Amino acid sequence: MKPLTFSILFFLQIVVSAQTISEVNYDLDLPDTLTYQSEIRVYNNIQLTNYSSVFRIFRNNSGKWKAEFYEHYAKTDEQQSWIEKQNLKAKHDIEFVFQKLLRSYILEMPNSKEVDWKFGKRGEIEKIEEEYEINELGNYIFLIEKAGITDGQNFNVWVKYKGKTNQFEYSNPE
Repeated sequence: MKPLTFSILFFLQIVVSAQTISEVNYDLDLPDTLTYQSEIRVYNNIQLTNYSSVFRIFRNNSGKWKAEFYEHYAKTDEQQSWIEKQNLKAKHDIEFVFQKLLRSYILEMPNSKEVDWKFGKRGEIEKIEEEYEINELGNYIFLIEKAGITDGQNFNVWVKYKGKTNQFEYSNPE
């Protein structure tokens, strides 16, 4: 029963997060795709609240670099959605900040689901007594213990540069 409950909560979290990004983009009047050739968006969603934020850095079609920070409060029963936008000014030029982000291998960063197995505790290998092979390992299974957190912070990063794109997600990276 525990694995089924965990799986349901895990998939529910993915669906809710995906809907939230589209809703935030809609409220901020941002497209659901990166439209500029040089653009990075970092979505921060604090689970179990109606708050999210978006950091966006891009070079517009006229060649000017911009950095923006949005705070978004989704509509609740008690309040309407609320947005605050800040145009950020950098200590260095904004293109320099963009290049520093690229230098951090943001275009090659894997999704957390691809490296999640590295954080699990390896358990025992067990033999299952069946007349047929139950999986690609034959009649053996190995157990991995993982902790799941359903609240906290969720980061979605979208990046596009010189025709190359990447999108990845990390939950509770601390």
